[in-house]
Amino acid sequence: MRSYLDAIGWLLQNKIDFDWLVNLSGQDYPTQPLSYLEQRLESSPYDGYMEYFPVDKTHPWIGFSGEDRYFYQYLRLIPNLNPLIRGIISPFKTIINVSQPLVRLNLSYGLMLGLKARSTPFNDTFSCYGGSFFKTLSRACAEYLYNHSLDHPELVSYYEQTVIPDESYIQTVLVNSNLFKICNNNHLYVDFSDSIRHGRPRILTSEDYPCLLTHEVFFARKFDPAVDTKILDQLDQRIFTTNSSE
Repeated sequence: MRSYLDAIGWLLQNKIDFDWLVNLSGQDYPTQPLSYLEQRLESSPYDGYMEYFPVDKTHPWIGFSGEDRYFYQYLRLIPNLNPLIRGIISPFKTIINVSQPLVRLNLSYGLMLGLKARSTPFNDTFSCYGGSFFKTLSRACAEYLYNHSLDHPELVSYYEQTVIPDESYIQTVLVNSNLFKICNNNHLYVDFSDSIRHGRPRILTSEDYPCLLTHEVFFARKFDPAVDTKILDQLDQRIFTTNSSE
């Protein structure tokens, strides 16, 4: 979250001319020529493409409670856990988390201890939202997000002590503003079908190529050349063949 805000700040402070901001990871890959994305954004009626949903019992996260993530303040006790230690702690985590409402243990990124927040920034007029960290935002959205972080440092500080703030802070600020027309679709293909553990997406292979053609997406994740290079070759052929024919 902080690095995303810092990146926007750098763009603005250095007067970089941009209309849209797309954030991706090193395991993402385009599925269509970038010229298609440019054309789509140029004529877009939206201010942003971003998955968002209320953080309540109906959220789609696997193995997480939205309230456990964002209504507790966490301290990271151990940065990294090896599989043996994780396996030993996991049963105790389950017992602690289901037996009382004041303390939470989280093993997503090391060992984190959470205490139920005495007060939260959320209320009837400022709801907590969640969604994928990967999104496409207009410059207006990016500027608003950055300026809001400067005007409300207490919200940034609160989120920095939650679990995976990247998947809530941006949605919460932009949706609650009621200033922007947001399409609830980030046009990123991800397959969570077998990701019971920690909500990690499945690595895509050449068998997934037809799925990428039938979905209205511009990027997909995640890919690993050590697992399958054919899918990347297929995408390259699609992207560059289409580009050369334009």
